[in-house]
Amino acid sequence: MASSPLLLNPAPTESPEARALPANVEAEAAFLGALLIDNRILEDMQTPLRPEHFFAPVHGRIFERILALVDRKAVVTPVTLKPYFESDEALSELGGTAYLARLTADGQGLLAPRELAEQVYDLALLRELVTVGRNLVTGAMDTR
Repeated sequence: MASSPLLLNPAPTESPEARALPANVEAEAAFLGALLIDNRILEDMQTPLRPEHFFAPVHGRIFERILALVDRKAVVTPVTLKPYFESDEALSELGGTAYLARLTADGQGLLAPRELAEQVYDLALLRELVTVGRNLVTGAMDTR
């Protein structure tokens, strides 16, 4: 008698919801730091990166403000961003507006900004796929 392959594989002990979504907050921070050092990186970017692609919501807001200011032909630095984030609670938890300066501190994002942008984008796509997959599993398991 043939067994179902599903019965041969024990259920994982960890629920899918408990598993972390794919993200690299450090890559997000390094990319933002690179942008704050050299706004021209945006001109050469081929990845269709948007604020909602960032896993850390505060990083998405920082990126959104960078885009808005660059669009107005303003030079964006930690100093020029400071007034926009002085009352941001999430940024306060990271050290306040000093976090903006820390993003640029080591300059590591300048080594490969295009690759960092691609990684942020690719991980956002993976998170979307995981969400779709989880929704499919939840829907399939709901037998009511």
